[in-house]
Amino acid sequence: MEKLLRFDGKNVVVTGGSGGIGEKICKLFFQQGAHVIIADIKPDGEQIVSSFKEKGIEVSYQMMDVSNSESVRNGALAIKEQHGNVDVLVAAAGIGLTCPAIDYPDDGWMRVMGINLNGTFFCAREFAKQMIETGKGSIVCISSIAAMKALRPETHVAYGTSKAAITHMCKLLATEWAQYNVRINAVAPGYTGTDALSKLVNYLPVWKENIPMHRMMEPEEIAQGILFLASDAASGVTGTQLLVDGGYSAW
Repeated sequence: MEKLLRFDGKNVVVTGGSGGIGEKICKLFFQQGAHVIIADIKPDGEQIVSSFKEKGIEVSYQMMDVSNSESVRNGALAIKEQHGNVDVLVAAAGIGLTCPAIDYPDDGWMRVMGINLNGTFFCAREFAKQMIETGKGSIVCISSIAAMKALRPETHVAYGTSKAAITHMCKLLATEWAQYNVRINAVAPGYTGTDALSKLVNYLPVWKENIPMHRMMEPEEIAQGILFLASDAASGVTGTQLLVDGGYSAW
């Protein structure tokens, strides 16, 4: 089993990998032998690479705006020219905006959809082309428990809608790309201890009360689920979603 979870000699692209859960994803894949390429909109790529190196993690960097199809296309080609075809894509770039639906701003809706849904599709499409050339590949998209149910007490209609669409998109793409030996799945994290959620600290008691494990998930736990779906240990798994939520969706 341990060998099936190795990624020696494989190129792994992680969008939005410069911080939060993305950083833990990069670390875990690196520890399993992968060449990790972070694709992110931040312009300070050299500084990001250096900060990872200080933590003992070797990564490469490609600037990319996932919400812009041309940027994704050019970034994917640049990665191919520099490193060869990509074996694994983890589409982790995403944002959320908490706001009552009645007051939800148009630009906020478009931005959330542009990054979360459009960005995930643009990246899946471009990197799948490289995987089809190779004859094998794995894509893991980041969905959410918000794709499964209406969360409380926070309100974020665009976020939940975008994540539900991602979950279903994985099923649609999985059936198209199975003939090329390209798998695509989703991981749906529950409430996870990241800097982003720390801004909603007032909600913590309610969240924990509604999680059977009565605790937040750790970013490493989300990364472990992603690693499994991307690996040869999940060679027969495609078009599905793995919930890593401490049982929240079961209640």
